[in-house]
Amino acid sequence: MGSLAVLHVSVFAHNITVGTTQIAIPAPSGYALVTDDMQPFASAATRYVPPEAQQFALFLPDAAISVAATGGMPRSARRLSVQTPKGAIKDTISEAFFTTYKHIIRTQIDGVAKSLSSKKPDALNKLITQASTSDSVERMEILSSTIIPFPLHHESAKSVAYSSLIQTSYRSKPGSSVVHEYVATVTSIYLCRKMINLVVYAEKSGLEWSRAEAKEWAEMVLAANPESSVMASGGHTLAETVVYIIGSGFAGILCYVWCTRAGILSVKFRR
Repeated sequence: MGSLAVLHVSVFAHNITVGTTQIAIPAPSGYALVTDDMQPFASAATRYVPPEAQQFALFLPDAAISVAATGGMPRSARRLSVQTPKGAIKDTISEAFFTTYKHIIRTQIDGVAKSLSSKKPDALNKLITQASTSDSVERMEILSSTIIPFPLHHESAKSVAYSSLIQTSYRSKPGSSVVHEYVATVTSIYLCRKMINLVVYAEKSGLEWSRAEAKEWAEMVLAANPESSVMASGGHTLAETVVYIIGSGFAGILCYVWCTRAGILSVKFRR
């Protein structure tokens, strides 16, 4: 029965290649993959991926996919992304590396989050350089952004997960400001001598949903990729990896605002 379950998951999976390693990513129930032919949404969405990261797949609810497939720009606070740091794509990750990584996430998440929040203009400007500058753009100014991480809520030999609340204040018209709050649940998975990150975004009230969805999705991904032998670790440093992973939720600030509003945003920062 177990082998049949793995076969069933794999048949409906999207295959990504991390370095030279192929990994199957099943689509969660009710979600579908954003494909390159879903223009202009597909191209616009890639501009909101942090420059230091590679996004291998983006999933939206079926209803939002229908809009994107017909040339529309869907609004969806809930979305699922598969990412990894660009510097770690070619690395072979050891079990010892992943164990140490989990320890650092567990013990230093608060400090790294505060450091990222304090550097918000510089960090987010990397995203702005990729944003669309079409004629229909709405001007917007980011006033402040803060990551509030929660303690780890899941840890196993092959995965570790935590959630963050991200608060963003922005102004699109003189004298008026809006505060957006959303959550991001990040699950780091160790498989096939690689580490990938499943990021589940949702509105603030969707915290428990994001955790449940992330847990189910991670189990699907692990089941679709039977483990092989473990080799030595590559050259990507733990410090770089940890900063990127905690920043995954932070990097979703612009994408969240963009996905829940009409049009594509051109953003500037108040320093």
